Amino acid sequence: MAGSPPPSSRGNEPSAATDTRTLADDEKAYGLLIESIETSQYQYIEHATTANAAYTALSDHHEPKTKVDRLALLSDFYGMSWNMKQEPLPEFLARYDVVLRKLRDSDQSITSGMAVDRLLQLMPWELRHVTHQVMALPTLRTTVAHVRTMLETEYKAALAIGAMTPARRGGNDDRALNARDKDARTPRREGNCNHCGKEGHWAEECRSKAREERAAKPKGRRKQPFRPKKDNGHQASYAREEYLFTANDTPAHLPDSTAMSVLDSQHQVIVDSGASSHMTGDTSNLRDISDCNRSITVANRTRTVATKKGTMSITTSLGAVLHLTDVLLVDGMPSTLLSIPVLMERNVKCGVTFTKGQCKITFDGKPIALATLHPTQRVYLLERDHGDD
Repeated sequence: MAGSPPPSSRGNEPSAATDTRTLADDEKAYGLLIESIETSQYQYIEHATTANAAYTALSDHHEPKTKVDRLALLSDFYGMSWNMKQEPLPEFLARYDVVLRKLRDSDQSITSGMAVDRLLQLMPWELRHVTHQVMALPTLRTTVAHVRTMLETEYKAALAIGAMTPARRGGNDDRALNARDKDARTPRREGNCNHCGKEGHWAEECRSKAREERAAKPKGRRKQPFRPKKDNGHQASYAREEYLFTANDTPAHLPDSTAMSVLDSQHQVIVDSGASSHMTGDTSNLRDISDCNRSITVANRTRTVATKKGTMSITTSLGAVLHLTDVLLVDGMPSTLLSIPVLMERNVKCGVTFTKGQCKITFDGKPIALATLHPTQRVYLLERDHGDD
């Protein structure tokens, strides 16, 4: 059958034909490169005659060359943030990969573990359970590529069930430009409204009918979910009824830091590796209560303030009693949060092991507490002695 020669026969082509084909491929690559960059970048490739030369010129200009450039790149890496309301997760991950590649190309000692930890730190509380999944993975599978796949999968699932909302593309200016012109109003309806009798609209659009229907609905206050308060007293509107964030705490005069975690329903003790303090909302379980001034910052940048702290004792299912100190009292928090970093920092003989579906806390090698992974909410619930509830 007639057609182009197979690849194996191209070695017999004349050198002139090979040069012509190579030149054509280079021109196509050059054209694609020009189309993919901003017009402001043309000045850096004006003297380049091949696609490879143009790419090298752009790389030499933009890649970090001096120590100042590398410091600026590190600042970009540790200053990154993800606004999930305006940027889809795949686009943010692509932006993260670009910065990470530049860091590695500039000989910065960014290990795979550091890159994974930084990526998970940037995730909101809706994706906090991925952190526990990653901790249960073998070390060889804890790579940026694998964690990225896990995040994208959980992100798509969260969008499908409504736990997260899709990002709104475009800024306020774009939405204003796309808005309907104020003069392009809906034409007046012909005829009279069957409800109020006025001309120019129908019953389904009648404002009088809508007011009457609202007035006829039974009034009453629904039970609202716990919502952390900002410093100015206004409530943050991100929490869902069955969840509660965990957070990092800092003295009120210090800069805020963020963390990501989720809490389960009432009367549970949550074992979490991402919080920086023990927290509770149950005053009855606290002893030796004293005043404090701690600012609690959550994943959506809202804050609440803890003004009390105390000590707490928890009896585990293995019969051990955990004595927790400096437990922050957070008004409205429906659960108690057991911070793994604090536990290990204050008890050098303590050890924590996360396996698939279970967390084990040991003291001097002896198991003293167990926590089980919740099948749907993806948090570790401490197994307690029934008499301790």
